[in-house]
Amino acid sequence: MKFARASLSFALRYSPLAIMVLLAVGWYFSLTAIYGWRYVGPERSHSVFFRIGSLRYIGIDSLGETPGFKTIAVNSRGWEQLGEFEFVASAWMKETIYDDSVHPNVVSIPIPWLLTLLLPLAVGPLVRYRFPLWSWFVMVAIVGAETAFYGRTIG
Repeated sequence: MKFARASLSFALRYSPLAIMVLLAVGWYFSLTAIYGWRYVGPERSHSVFFRIGSLRYIGIDSLGETPGFKTIAVNSRGWEQLGEFEFVASAWMKETIYDDSVHPNVVSIPIPWLLTLLLPLAVGPLVRYRFPLWSWFVMVAIVGAETAFYGRTIG
């Protein structure tokens, strides 16, 4: 029982760091290729993939495809390292680049933004969550710069 509790505590403590490493690797490879996973269900198709610095989810109506899991691997020519925010819900669509007949739902989140959010959780166990005051100022400055950068690309 003691070993199980210790191993669970270790896994929960360092899982944000592991997720950050996986996201950083995914970000690096997303700069040159689109890759991910796709599940085709009986009514909807769900895709989660890395594309040009972003982690993206797309859900559309299945158009007679065979159900099952598939992988996505396509070479990409884009080179936008910092990714993009995107949110499209088929119920709220007015003018988008997506075809309305498949009822798309799209969520795209930049990987650098996710890495910034996970940074305190990943570094926290290493410093026992005792951050000096200057680190809070640095974090606020980074979040402010990212908000300004992504805010100008939304509108």
